[in-house]
Amino acid sequence: MSLSVDVVVRGPDGEFDVLDVPEGCDDSAGFESWRWKVWGSDAVRSLGARWFPLLDGEWLEVATEELPELLAEVALLRAHLDLIGGATGVDPWGIAPPPVQQRGVGAEPPAREGRLPQVLCKS
Repeated sequence: MSLSVDVVVRGPDGEFDVLDVPEGCDDSAGFESWRWKVWGSDAVRSLGARWFPLLDGEWLEVATEELPELLAEVALLRAHLDLIGGATGVDPWGIAPPPVQQRGVGAEPPAREGRLPQVLCKS
């Protein structure tokens, strides 16, 4: 089972539509076990992460006005991949592929165990 990130639009009656993943983006957030193994780990919590640790046992829903906080947390976690990988035993580049500049434009990210969601995708 895999863990994925979806963007939804809520209607006035609470119903929601799941939007398609934009071309060039990846909705993978790792294996289901990553809820506790990576995102709920002490390493991620020790960095002051608020959102990702919620995945350890809960469904994560982020309101539009809270997206800047989530994006800041993604940047924080990406900046500390070596620490997270060392503490969890997960290859840091399995958590997040190198930036496009390091891979080469148009190159595919390495096929690894999972990925930190790339919230900002190249359009």
